Amino acid sequence: MNLQSFVRDLITLSERKEKVLQVMLKLTRQQSDEIQGENFEELSVLIQQKQQCIDTVDKCDRQIAKLRDTIKKNLNIAHFDQIYTMTSLPGAENLQFLEQKIQKIFKHIQQIDIKNNQNIQMKLSSVKKELKKIEKTKKMNNGYSGNKAFYNDGIFINRKG
Repeated sequence: MNLQSFVRDLITLSERKEKVLQVMLKLTRQQSDEIQGENFEELSVLIQQKQQCIDTVDKCDRQIAKLRDTIKKNLNIAHFDQIYTMTSLPGAENLQFLEQKIQKIFKHIQQIDIKNNQNIQMKLSSVKKELKKIEKTKKMNNGYSGNKAFYNDGIFINRKG
């Protein structure tokens, strides 16, 4: 394989990664909606779908890393970013654009994920408070109902005595 085919393969993998990240962004936005609507069953499905996307991105990243190393060795450069200054390498400009686009999408996903995690934590805290209230009420009711069992037959008061 020649250098240009490595760059083409790298562009193809980057395009695939970008498409998968677009799907992840859409899923992350849907997660926000499901969290707000407290639809946790659908949220679970979205999380599973998102995990599949993450696995695909990881696979792409491993292949991209191998190609980048191969290109660095062929060009005898220390850092991959140096290819962007090489005007003689076809596709380098397109690759740089794709990588910038991927970074923007990834940052957007991260921002939404942070908000989603905060919203889930708030909802979880609210549920914990409700459970504590229920537990207190349950203990209080058990305290009162425990005395009722003792007086089931009634009380006899002897006044003759």
